[in-house]
Amino acid sequence: MNNTLEQQLARQEDTRYKAYDDATSKELKRGDTLKGNLTLGIGWNISDVPLPQVVVDLMLSISIKNADADLSIHLPWVLTLDLARRDVFRNLCFNMGITRLLGFVHTLAAAEAGDFEGAADGLRNSAWYNQVGKRGPELVDQLRTGQRR
Repeated sequence: MNNTLEQQLARQEDTRYKAYDDATSKELKRGDTLKGNLTLGIGWNISDVPLPQVVVDLMLSISIKNADADLSIHLPWVLTLDLARRDVFRNLCFNMGITRLLGFVHTLAAAEAGDFEGAADGLRNSAWYNQVGKRGPELVDQLRTGQRR
C-alpha cells in the first residue's frame, strides 16, 4: 500500500476549500464566532501561523491568472490596451471581481471607445473610489495618462 504522509494527512484532516473552525470543523460564515483556529486547505492554521511568502506569492499569481481569464472572456478588448491601462482593468478585476467590474457600464464603454478621460472620470465618481483608499487615485491617474506612478 502506497500511503504517503501527504495522503495520510489529506485523509485525516480532510481537504477544505473554504475557511473553517478547526474546533467545530464547521465552515465559517460572516459573523460566526470562532471557537478554535481559523483553518483552510489541509489543516493549515491561519489564526496563529503567518503565511510563508511563497504561499502569498502563489495566491497572488493565481488571483491574477483568474482575473486575466475573466477579462479575456467578458472584456476581450481590454487585451488590446497598452500595458498600463490593461493593468488598470486587471487590477480592478482582481480587486472587485468580474461581476462587479461589469457593473461599471459607462466606464467600460468609455475605455473601450478610447475615451480614457471619460473612463477615468467614471471611476473617480464611483462609490468604489471612496472605498479603496490610495488604490483609487492611483488607478484613475494610470487610466487617464497611461503611465504608472
